Amino acid sequence: TVLAAAVAVHTALACAARGTVHLACRRAGRRRPRSALVVGAGEAGRRITTALYEHPEYGMRPVGVVEPGGEPADAALAEGVSVPVLTGREDIVRAAIQNAVRDAVFTLDPGTDPEAAALVPLFTDLDCTVWVVGTAGPAAHPA
Repeated sequence: TVLAAAVAVHTALACAARGTVHLACRRAGRRRPRSALVVGAGEAGRRITTALYEHPEYGMRPVGVVEPGGEPADAALAEGVSVPVLTGREDIVRAAIQNAVRDAVFTLDPGTDPEAAALVPLFTDLDCTVWVVGTAGPAAHPA
């Protein structure tokens, strides 16, 4: 019984500590979100950008959408939300420097899309964390 009680107490304390750390990380993300660029202006890019706007506790604030080989425009997202669509390397570098971008969220797979693959070294040179998001379903998670 002593061993079972010790395991139960240890489990409860570990769960409480993990919950506290998770809550602190979400609050810190909400208070100080990092600027991010979303690579891919298609449906997946719109969903990810809108989700980042609607959930600031994720810790990322999208400041632009990168469309390799596309035409510049404004990405229509949720009601009242729009971000510039960046197409050229110069635009990407300028936006990354002006907004202190620290995260690049790829909705295009760099393994299969050569234009997206060409952008990965650019973002790593800019000291950005590169996230690849699966687009299979609505519950896509960074990999």
